[in-house]
Amino acid sequence: KKIKLTPHVSANGLQADGADVAFFDVEVVDAQGHRCPTDEARVDFKLDGPAIWRGGYNSGKTNSVNNLWLDTECGVNRVAIRSILTPGTVTLTATRDGLEPAKIQIASKPVEIQDGLAH
Repeated sequence: KKIKLTPHVSANGLQADGADVAFFDVEVVDAQGHRCPTDEARVDFKLDGPAIWRGGYNSGKTNSVNNLWLDTECGVNRVAIRSILTPGTVTLTATRDGLEPAKIQIASKPVEIQDGLAH
């Protein structure tokens, strides 16, 4: 039916310190919102905003790391983004033909940096 994105950030949220990471669970779910455990197909991603795409892992597929696509395995996978030094709204979109796309926004929060160290 559709793609579902669930963000995972620290208790302080995504910090714009150039090193913080946010993870996103990517699931294919049915009309009731239950994961489809037999789903194994490509999902394409688009990242907008102040972050760097770090991607995910396609089990056993050579040269599949850090691409803007990833396969689900048993209906799920996980991708990562890394903050940069600029705060703002980060938008992640996941699409696949035949499924409702998913779009989620998280805030990359400002961090005070003094003498090269985040405070």
